[in-house]
Amino acid sequence: MTTAVSLSGLTKIYETAAGAQAALNGIDLEVERGEVTLLMGPSGSGKTTLLSTIGCILRPTCGRVTICGTDVQDLDEDERCRFRLSRIGFVFQSYNLLTTLTSE
Repeated sequence: MTTAVSLSGLTKIYETAAGAQAALNGIDLEVERGEVTLLMGPSGSGKTTLLSTIGCILRPTCGRVTICGTDVQDLDEDERCRFRLSRIGFVFQSYNLLTTLTSE
């Protein structure tokens, strides 16, 4: 099989008024193309941070994210936007529809 998503040493630290808070700490993961993977955990466990990092919305503090052979750490912000547009789809928990647009 072909690896669709590869994470290596993925860490995301948020700076808060109370100090640094690690949402992800050294995550290693490989998801093969066509594989179904479930992500479960309690509120605040880092699920949204992980998916937002894989989806190129957030940049990790350290570690590597490779999607379909592209190391997204090496992409600048415009390249990340184009990559996200062409390669990644999202279904958000709360929809974000633009009422001024139609599907036509």
